Amino acid sequence: MNTSISAVTIFIGGMITAGTGFCAGHDEARALREAGTIMPLEKIMSRPHSHRIANILEAELEHEGSGYYYEVELIDDAGVVHKHIYDAESGELIRDSLEN
Repeated sequence: MNTSISAVTIFIGGMITAGTGFCAGHDEARALREAGTIMPLEKIMSRPHSHRIANILEAELEHEGSGYYYEVELIDDAGVVHKHIYDAESGELIRDSLEN
């Protein structure tokens, strides 16, 4: 199944979230993409490992330590919500867990 990028609700609010580091604002995210520091989320989500996911519910770009990470909530065809963490620089899937 194709990932529905059009259903994306991107939350990149420029705020501190407890225990997760700094969430980058959209201007910072664009600058990081243009500089080649991070991959576009669309490119990461078009990879085959996302084939079972129907829609993206929420996505955040977070900066923690020396790295950037995408935290993405997705819903599959069965209505199960998944939380994926991707390395924003390499696009590697770091963690796939189910949300309650």
